[in-house]
Amino acid sequence: MIRFFSLISNFHKLKPVFLLALTGMLCFSSYGQLSQPNRYEKIQTTYSNPFHIISLKEQGLALIREKEESKEYKKIWEIIVLDSTLRETWASDIHLENRYHFIGYEYAQDIVYLLFRTGETESEFVHMVSVNLSSHEMLKYDIRHQFNLRLTHFSIAGGHALFGGYVVREPAVLLYEMATNQVKVVPGFFLNDTELLDLRVNLNHTFNAVLMERGKRDKKKLIVKTFDETGTLILEDEIELEPNKTVIAAQTSVLKRDELMVLGTFGEPNSKQAIGIFSVTIDPFNQQTIRYFDFAQFEHLLDYMSAKRISKVKAKAKRTREAGQIPELRMYVQPFRMEEVDDGFILLSEIYQPTSSSSYSPYWNSYYNPYGYAYPYGFGTPASRYYSTPYPYNNRSQTNDYRVLETVVTLFDAQGKLVWDHSLKIPDIHQQSLEQLGDFVFFKDRTVIAYKKEDEIISKLQFTHDPDVEGDTIKIQLNSPSDELRHDTKDEGTVRHWYGTNMFVWGYQTIRDRAKHEDQVRHVFYVNKIKVE
Repeated sequence: MIRFFSLISNFHKLKPVFLLALTGMLCFSSYGQLSQPNRYEKIQTTYSNPFHIISLKEQGLALIREKEESKEYKKIWEIIVLDSTLRETWASDIHLENRYHFIGYEYAQDIVYLLFRTGETESEFVHMVSVNLSSHEMLKYDIRHQFNLRLTHFSIAGGHALFGGYVVREPAVLLYEMATNQVKVVPGFFLNDTELLDLRVNLNHTFNAVLMERGKRDKKKLIVKTFDETGTLILEDEIELEPNKTVIAAQTSVLKRDELMVLGTFGEPNSKQAIGIFSVTIDPFNQQTIRYFDFAQFEHLLDYMSAKRISKVKAKAKRTREAGQIPELRMYVQPFRMEEVDDGFILLSEIYQPTSSSSYSPYWNSYYNPYGYAYPYGFGTPASRYYSTPYPYNNRSQTNDYRVLETVVTLFDAQGKLVWDHSLKIPDIHQQSLEQLGDFVFFKDRTVIAYKKEDEIISKLQFTHDPDVEGDTIKIQLNSPSDELRHDTKDEGTVRHWYGTNMFVWGYQTIRDRAKHEDQVRHVFYVNKIKVE
């Protein structure tokens, strides 16, 4: 800092060329700054239900919540549409039977799909409402099938609704054709000792399913299937894993690039903790190699630890690796988002630590359930899901608590080789369900990672080939200078990537307007747009 002020004090002595270079450096370092150009507020009462936020990408946001009042023994659900400047453009009500509970959503081709069910965990029946954002037409679908399905995934593939889950202990995928009201069971599932890890729709309306063999097989396989939107199998790839490894969580890319990539975490059989991150490019016509990267091989993934501990962990892992053994470092790591960019594939994951256990056992008792289970509906604010899948069911016997330690982004090239990783440490934030806390924006040669902590947005800027990082903390911007923040709810709200280089942050606040003489205090739900510049 002294050197910088010395330069300023001798400004008149600097040569023009050097001044130009200095100006360029100062402008360059400003890239990645966060601004908040727009804000939306909705007054909350004591009895107001929480909002779920649905990203419409460049078209804006949709807000959905159950209203406090009912009419003729029916629940009233409110939908509000905001444009990309957070200006309210349309609002309407949806009247539904009292027994329906909101469990998920999807957005595709200018239509928002809202999913409801009856019962606590599984049912032969789901109810879907489609809302056309251009014509404002609403259609309702009663979707019935032959068996109880414990639903874990929901997406839209062209004119079909896609449902993934379990019938008893076996994975199943159903396809509902909206035009004909027909349900089809997609073939190739109902496999014993097999887990459905991912069900994801590609940009061309085909969809991918990722399955992992469990049980006592010596040589387990990762199975990737791609179907067209009618459920016809296009390709299938079975990839053999090493005998001492298993896949814990995985997701596919969506064919924005030519390559179909699978990224996720791997561990040892019967372990709930991961050893590292794997990558594999799908090619059913050639032998593929799964690339395994243990956590100690990453440059910044361990940054939540002290420097002394990182040095010890990496040195020990290197010795273990050179001896042909698996490093002992094991962590709870959950992948949340994959982004396809010009340079390859970026995976966002978060490192966490469970601080209490659940009284509920999922299908795979000996394996870590990569998606967790949502906080009990009606006992607090369920988290807003920016990503449409998967949808863990609410479970009232669940008493989990998670301490989030770090958000990590990792770039892999088209062949699945690790290029770089960046991270942002998250100190002392606890959640009652395993939800994504931070998010990132990647553009040109820089990555910005951010998360919300009460009334602040904490961010970190990292250039691709620069070891130095820039951290910043900004206050969540209020409507006017006369507004004074009284309270920002600690455990509600987060940062999410929206579109391009834009994010949004949401939450609940109590605000006092000092310019008013009456009704100074208001309780609001808010959304702020964050622009990365």
